[in-house]
Amino acid sequence: MNPTNDPAGRIVDRYCPDLTPDEREKARERLHNFAGTLIRIAKRQAEYEERLLREPEGFAPEGNFTCRYCPAGATWFNQWDMTCSRCFEAFRTGFYPAFVAKHPGSYFRRQQLEVDLRLTPRQLDRLIERGELVARHDIFLRRENPHLHRESNGSGVPI
Repeated sequence: MNPTNDPAGRIVDRYCPDLTPDEREKARERLHNFAGTLIRIAKRQAEYEERLLREPEGFAPEGNFTCRYCPAGATWFNQWDMTCSRCFEAFRTGFYPAFVAKHPGSYFRRQQLEVDLRLTPRQLDRLIERGELVARHDIFLRRENPHLHRESNGSGVPI
C-alpha cells in the first residue's frame, strides 16, 4: 500500500524516521494489524452492549474470556462487563460496589499490585491478614486503601 494513503505508514514515517525500509514496512504492518485487532474488539463489545439491551440480565458469551476483575474465566456478560460467577455474585450482593464497573480507576486488581509492588501472592496475603491492605476478593478499592496511589505510568505504589 502507498504510505501516503495509509495512516499506519504515515504514523511510522512520522514517529520512526530512522528505521530502514524493511523495518518501516514491518512496523507499518504491525501497526495496521494492531488497529484491525482494536476494531474487531470494539465491534464485538458494541455487539455485546446491543445484545445486553435485549437481554438485560446478561448472557453467556461464546468463546473464552477472562473476568475483568480477577484471573478466572468469564462465563457471563452483563452490566458489569465480562465476569466470572464469583465476581458476578459479588456485584449482585453488593460486595463489589457498582461504581467499580463504571470507574476502572477506582480499584486495583490483585495481579496489578503483585506486579507493581513486586510482591509474591503470599506476601500480598500477609499484608491483607495484617490489615495493611483491604481486599474484596481480587480487587482493592482505592478509597479503602488510601496509602496506595497511581503514578503517571499507572502503577500502584505505596506512599
